[in-house]
Amino acid sequence: LFWFCSYASHLSLQILSGPFLGLQFDSNVSELEWLLSFGDVLVLWQLRWFVFRLMTACGAVKWFGSPMWKEGTAMMVHYETQPLPNSFSRIAHLLPAWWHKAETWATLVIEGLVPLLI
Repeated sequence: LFWFCSYASHLSLQILSGPFLGLQFDSNVSELEWLLSFGDVLVLWQLRWFVFRLMTACGAVKWFGSPMWKEGTAMMVHYETQPLPNSFSRIAHLLPAWWHKAETWATLVIEGLVPLLI
């Protein structure tokens, strides 16, 4: 009952807030709450399947989306355009280009290949 109420409340928040609750992971919270509501032995496999789909989808969107990801330059502009910038963003943006290329390729490996090991 707790998970159902949690799911229903988050779903109503999602519907009411519209674009203000539009971060990438927010749309998956309702699904995750629904999966967790079933409990028992299947929870671990459901969570693994959820994480696998989420991470591979993120990697695929990056790889097939902007050409900056394939060129290894996406992180050079990320800190200027991220949805929730913080005080570290300026410092990170000023790091050398080789660092941003390494960040870009590490992100693609983590989101595109590591989920295959789950």
